[in-house]
Amino acid sequence: MTCLAGAEPVTEAGRPQVQRLQFFLSGSRCNAEKVNEVPLGLLLSDRHTAPHAHGVLVVDDSGDRKDGTVTAFTGRQWLGRLGKTDNGIVTVTTLWADERLYYPLHALPCSPAHHFPKKRSDPGFRTKPQLAAAAAILAARAGVPDLWEPEGEIPSGHPTG
Repeated sequence: MTCLAGAEPVTEAGRPQVQRLQFFLSGSRCNAEKVNEVPLGLLLSDRHTAPHAHGVLVVDDSGDRKDGTVTAFTGRQWLGRLGKTDNGIVTVTTLWADERLYYPLHALPCSPAHHFPKKRSDPGFRTKPQLAAAAAILAARAGVPDLWEPEGEIPSGHPTG
């Protein structure tokens, strides 16, 4: 976001133009999925940038410290970047990477349980692993190669095996 506002990441994140952009975006009623479809469609349809079988889908849940609770998706949650639970915003993201290039695919904000009427038991609440699975499904629907073999066996030594 700092780059969009013409500011240096991290060191200039508090500048007025960055804060105005953040306020505008957090209060806007746009459909982020629809906004993301256009550039993603262009990347996936071009033979020079389209994913192929020799790449990987990277999933990350990055968090940034944020004061207050007014901004959407803000609350006490694990912020991996800081290595602790703190007040902040967490986004689960995916990106495609191969030997030629990498580009972001999807970003899903993680809403802390206190934003929901029934807290963690609310049907709208999603954990970070659930959001990661949803992001992987969005990537597959967009045309990213399916790197999973659901009928295959999990290799020994794999963390889930």
